[in-house]
Amino acid sequence: MKKKEQQQVLAILKGAINNSRKEQDAYIGRIAALKVKGNSDYLKKLSSMGWNGIAEAMADERYPAKDQDYDENPNSIKVDLIENFDIRCSTNFLNEIVEHTCRIKSRARFVELLCAQPEDPYASMLYGFWVKHNVYSQLALEQTEEGNTNKADTLMQVANAWSGAFEVFAICPKLSEIIPLK
Repeated sequence: MKKKEQQQVLAILKGAINNSRKEQDAYIGRIAALKVKGNSDYLKKLSSMGWNGIAEAMADERYPAKDQDYDENPNSIKVDLIENFDIRCSTNFLNEIVEHTCRIKSRARFVELLCAQPEDPYASMLYGFWVKHNVYSQLALEQTEEGNTNKADTLMQVANAWSGAFEVFAICPKLSEIIPLK
């Protein structure tokens, strides 16, 4: 690759990194706004939505598993095969930023959906249950695509256990009074 082409690719990667950072800032701003307007009435809303309502509302969100190999950004490029060190490092950095943006976005969507205060320990616990379900579901899908159905089935059982835990706490909002999380 010529020097000019390398510079163009690096400029594009830098622009994508900056855009992802701006997107992160927007989601962080949405979360911060809920510190002011969020309330504890979300428990009533949560019990009426249950797991299925949350899962449906969060269907487009994902929480990338940490330390997993995702080849989504950029599509179908094995980053380790990129010969140019600067481009490979920038691509890895972009992947990490995009994955972290997904994490921030899913948190923003969750607290907005419930109109819960971001620091509320009960809402944070429920979000953690959603995260675990989401991660294990993604890992199960990866195993299915690789043809490892036994491992995929096991991972889906774990994912379903997390959604079950979510459901118990969602339909029993009184548990927030019984179980001190502060």
